[in-house]
Amino acid sequence: MNARLHFFSRSYINYRLDLPRCISSLPEDVQGAFVFDLSKIRMAYHDWNILFPTIRPFYAIKCNPDPIILQTLKELGAGFDVASGNEIREVASLFKNDAESEREKERSIIMANTCKLPKDIVLARKQGIRMLTCDSMCELMKIAKYYKKTPPKVLIRIHCGDPSALISFGNKFGAYDDEWPSLLEYASTIGIQICGVSFHVGSGCKDPSAYVYAIQQALKLMELMRLYNFIPSILDIGGGFMYPIDPKIVTAINDVLPKNDEIEIIAEPGRYFAEPACTLYTRVIGKRNRYGENAYWIYDGIYGNFADVAAGYLTPSPRAAKRKALEQCKIYGATCDGTDIVCASANLPDLEIGDWIEFKNMGAYTCVLSTKFNGMVFDHRRIYIQ
Repeated sequence: MNARLHFFSRSYINYRLDLPRCISSLPEDVQGAFVFDLSKIRMAYHDWNILFPTIRPFYAIKCNPDPIILQTLKELGAGFDVASGNEIREVASLFKNDAESEREKERSIIMANTCKLPKDIVLARKQGIRMLTCDSMCELMKIAKYYKKTPPKVLIRIHCGDPSALISFGNKFGAYDDEWPSLLEYASTIGIQICGVSFHVGSGCKDPSAYVYAIQQALKLMELMRLYNFIPSILDIGGGFMYPIDPKIVTAINDVLPKNDEIEIIAEPGRYFAEPACTLYTRVIGKRNRYGENAYWIYDGIYGNFADVAAGYLTPSPRAAKRKALEQCKIYGATCDGTDIVCASANLPDLEIGDWIEFKNMGAYTCVLSTKFNGMVFDHRRIYIQ
């Protein structure tokens, strides 16, 4: 990460077509910048508490582990969903080294990866993380091996999801209902306490019924848990949320959630917080006019912050500050790969080398997927708007 972090007051940015001063004032050798509007994270958190007053969000840091985002969400009261040793360290650094912070950390971190490296399980235990998920006997055995002296709180992740979601997880994660009894029996045999159920319907889910079905299945597993003398106390409804959340999804979830105080309900939103909070600015580094149509090259691309374009998960919407007539054009990435195309078709004013192009909603699954292909480093300047 670029160590030069810049903070500006809100007067330094607006979201009209004009170029924000925090960008126009950057030196010519800066080719790209992320602008994080922290007020949008605070707004999203406020909205979450209104929509889901009984559900605590555990931010899925895999979508963007930016330290300022993490600190902002911690101050708001969010928990965190981690999957690896590095993510554990990033989140653990937010907490002080005292007894009260250790208790807070135990309540505020879940290791939701269903297949964990043994060394990461050891680190999780040492860092006081007790909530972990699994969906197989193998994972139960690993957890039991490395949590001998510290009883964990294990959640069984169940198989369910929306096949039409932006990114579906059902083919890789989750225990089928006919596997539940054997998992519970095995957990009982090896002395692992099953305390809850988790699921993830898929990133960008737009089908309310997917959440309804998943919650109903989770409640069925909780009933089965009681037959095996386990006491269910946590329901994790996963992620998949986009900002703003469809009111139909909100209603569907709230209508079927358990209403008793014995069940703590959490979720794992990532994209919901990070995506709308970040705008990417990148300069034009090349230009070509062929048969009357402009093509632009930017110092970024599918090997940088636009990786999800190649995967079909991201459709960028570029804008530029010049007040000229819009023209159809193409936008290419900087590498020597012929498939490095950011926008096969876009509408922009006539631009020149050094002009800025703006891309909104670039906070999720962008910088975390960036590579150094062709020896190019797409780690842009970071600017924070309070």
